[in-house]
Amino acid sequence: MSSYLGLFLYLLLFTATNTFGEEYIVRAKDLADVPGTILKKIDRNTYLVELESLPVGLKSLSTGTLIEKNYKLWALNAPNDPCLQARWDLNFIRAYQAWDISTGSRTIYVAVLDTGVDYSNPDLKDNVWKNPDEVCGNNIDDDGNGYVDDCYGIDVANGDSDPMDDNGHGTAIASVIGAVGNNETLIAGVNWSVIIIPCKFLDSSGGGTIAGEIECLNYILNLKRNKGLNIVAVNASYGNVYPDSEIQREKIRELANEGIMYVTAAGNEGANNDLISMNPCNYDLDNMLCVGSVNSTGDRSGFSNYGFNKVKLSAPGENILTLENNNSGSSCSDLTSLSGTSFSTPFVTGAVALFKSTYPLSSYTEVKKHLLTTGRNNLSLSGQTYTCNILDLYSLMNGAVSPKVCASTLSLDWGDVQECTTVEKELIIRNTGNQRVQVANLYLEGGGFLLTKDGCSGRLLDTFEECSVFLAFSPGGSGDYTGSMYIHFSDSGLDFSVSLHAASSSSCGKSGGCTTGNPWVAFIPVLVFLRLLTRLRRR
Repeated sequence: MSSYLGLFLYLLLFTATNTFGEEYIVRAKDLADVPGTILKKIDRNTYLVELESLPVGLKSLSTGTLIEKNYKLWALNAPNDPCLQARWDLNFIRAYQAWDISTGSRTIYVAVLDTGVDYSNPDLKDNVWKNPDEVCGNNIDDDGNGYVDDCYGIDVANGDSDPMDDNGHGTAIASVIGAVGNNETLIAGVNWSVIIIPCKFLDSSGGGTIAGEIECLNYILNLKRNKGLNIVAVNASYGNVYPDSEIQREKIRELANEGIMYVTAAGNEGANNDLISMNPCNYDLDNMLCVGSVNSTGDRSGFSNYGFNKVKLSAPGENILTLENNNSGSSCSDLTSLSGTSFSTPFVTGAVALFKSTYPLSSYTEVKKHLLTTGRNNLSLSGQTYTCNILDLYSLMNGAVSPKVCASTLSLDWGDVQECTTVEKELIIRNTGNQRVQVANLYLEGGGFLLTKDGCSGRLLDTFEECSVFLAFSPGGSGDYTGSMYIHFSDSGLDFSVSLHAASSSSCGKSGGCTTGNPWVAFIPVLVFLRLLTRLRRR
């Protein structure tokens, strides 16, 4: 482990976003060709200079003269928490590189609505909110907010003001967001420094109600409005299948008025959320993000719910090493490994907090767009998430720009189609990166398949813009049919293909066979005869 950490501690990372003011490095054969004020001679032909701006007409400089910004180099931060070697997830989202930009800030607040939080845990307590306006234990509502002794938050589930965790779920989630980093204790969260506000509305069995959640959300809103706490996100690792609640939806939307994001879980039934009422994930509000789970290979976890429209982003959610409730031990064996979209969600919530620590003026819509478009693209997630992107903390923090796409599926299957009939299917292509992409052309191969409408070739797609292709299948006889649709982009790195499959095992019953393609073609001779008969009668 020591050698692994040493590599990160001493590795110098080149970052192209920081410069020493207006300093530039110039390499020139002749001193007369060196522009600006020379601050230092670095070697025989290289100088550190100060310029008001980078010269526009670089071509006017003498041949062989180079001028570059004096970019800053950083030692790549790595925390000294001893159990991080078991955290595959932090490496997977490139947290170590992101921590070179920011490790978080205790000016940023995140609310965890859950089973409570063990605010006494040694690796968490310094990052848990303590109400400065409340005298703990005096049985008085010192700050006049309606809650007596709400020193660390409130417990709606049991009707008191002590949000101590009695299940473990909330503590684990809090540790993913913000276990204290670089304190030589156990693990580190996405944020080494952050303030977590617990609000317990889920009971010891993990169950709660919409009414309980709304009371927690009101508590959080009042903390922001009345105490001025810089709350940037609510972590909501819960849900169920139930009809849309307009009251719940409106309360979540109210968070947007205060600039608060609401990050929730996709669910653990392996179901398609586009087809069921999995809430609150499916509310799909501007200040919401619904998160699915991937494993260490970047594939969707088998338990994770999915949806091309409803599930927006993926994050690690299998075998996540977390802090254990009511356990103050200092050994790695005192940690617990958990799986579920509940634990994918706090990675994204933590990412919101980390981003806001560096870009505090960003609106929730800007934060959401950056989260969605800077993720690592995995086309195998087509049809399973809105973006096909997986949280990439480093790309988020450094503002990486790259083209990405996602498709509604990578495999179209018509099933069994009767002869003499035509069945059409739609393929949707969506731009999920932070720059425009152009679909160059499409190529179809395979008998029985027909491109009936091409709304993509030549299209220039902006971020989150979509185009559609319609494919038809009409069997020419019984048997299995396979084919492929190739989608080519101006940037060939985006090219992908969609496999096509269909079968036909039943005849239309006509002795002379049938006309494939448009079924109305078979009626053309009849229509011609009737038209001719009408003309003869008129005569």
